[in-house]
Amino acid sequence: MDDTAMEMVGVVLCGGRSVRMGTDKGLLPIGDKTWAQHVYERLGVVVPSVVLSVNAQQADSYRAVLPYAECVVDNDQLPIGGPLHGLLSVHLRHPSANLLVLACDMVAMQEILLQYLVKCFVDKPCPALVYEYDGYPQPLCGLYSRLALATVTGWAVTEGLANHSMMHMLDLVEATRLPHGTDYDDCFSNYNHPDNL
Repeated sequence: MDDTAMEMVGVVLCGGRSVRMGTDKGLLPIGDKTWAQHVYERLGVVVPSVVLSVNAQQADSYRAVLPYAECVVDNDQLPIGGPLHGLLSVHLRHPSANLLVLACDMVAMQEILLQYLVKCFVDKPCPALVYEYDGYPQPLCGLYSRLALATVTGWAVTEGLANHSMMHMLDLVEATRLPHGTDYDDCFSNYNHPDNL
């Protein structure tokens, strides 16, 4: 596989509605940063370029907090919703890149796991590579190939996808699951409600 095929862009998924949390999770504080900044910097250690995936209502807020970051707003030409909308929108902006994705609320994720994900993908390319935690794939911490993303985008545009879930996408592209050591279980915590904080 050539260098172009191995181009990688990190994606901080921030476009959720945060209904259960009651406020935009990516803008919550962690130390002197926001969650989105924290995850952005974590990805930036692993890949040379990182973008923020946001919806149209969030764009100005994120540009104010991270003025140096590229914000990719959900593409309204894609007839889908949820995190998959954000992922495919970034793919349309960066079609030659494989995308390393991390949700903005996975603030406990460690660089070593992200680096290992990239290494495994480079060593043995596949349509998508995600960690498995507690018997389930973790689609919001994963690496998605440009070819798989192009295929799913094509399906979404021409045929429509009845199921917009990331789990369904993993099945469609026959994603590879990657185990991890139990020492890293805490890395897969995400926070959906104020009681989780």
